[in-house]
Amino acid sequence: MSRAANVNAEGAKGAHFESTPGDTKGFQVLVHGVVESAECLEAGTLFARTHLFFGPDWSFLSTSRANDGNLDDEENIVYPTYSNNAEVVTQLSDRAQSPFATFNWATPFEFALQSTNPYGWPQLVVTLHTITNSKQNRDPDEKDGNLLGSGESIIGYGRCFVPTQRGYHTVHVPMMQLENSTRKHQLVGMLTRQKPVLRDLSYLCRGEDRVVLSARPLAGSVTLSFSIMINGFEACGFE
Repeated sequence: MSRAANVNAEGAKGAHFESTPGDTKGFQVLVHGVVESAECLEAGTLFARTHLFFGPDWSFLSTSRANDGNLDDEENIVYPTYSNNAEVVTQLSDRAQSPFATFNWATPFEFALQSTNPYGWPQLVVTLHTITNSKQNRDPDEKDGNLLGSGESIIGYGRCFVPTQRGYHTVHVPMMQLENSTRKHQLVGMLTRQKPVLRDLSYLCRGEDRVVLSARPLAGSVTLSFSIMINGFEACGFE
């Protein structure tokens, strides 16, 4: 092997190649969203959490070029600025004095994902929470509490798929509330005034075994708005 070939081989071993958004194979889904509001009669004060779930072929879009500090190249003047801030917590909101029992938040979130397979399309799980045994919960009709002390209590669960088409979308997410499925659990829940809690929220996004859940529809919904951009979908053979 010549000296030049040997040098090139050693350089290849030590080189580190990073993928860039322009070189990414597959397609990309870029999402800007807002947790707008909710309608709920279960509490006087509410806040919401969002949780993002997606399939095994999905990952967050790499934005390594935005951090290389190279501003000499004219092609690098504009950088993607996605923070992958998909899981957010809204502020506390008091129920509006109206017949619709509305809570307003207007909390933004954003994320960018890439994949080569639409299987496992991203889903958002939304949970509604209230503050128990606290002066911050100013609903005089609220009887639900925690005998062990003040803290947050989950009011309801909901989920939705991220829209699969480009553009602006408004989604009203229906909510549900878990119920005790046995008399023993019902007795414990009555004594402790605690509702059943789902520890693994990804359970709602999977199709198997969800029939074992005991739940009832929760009056009201959570309103989400989405601004969707999809790149490279047609190039991968999908319509």
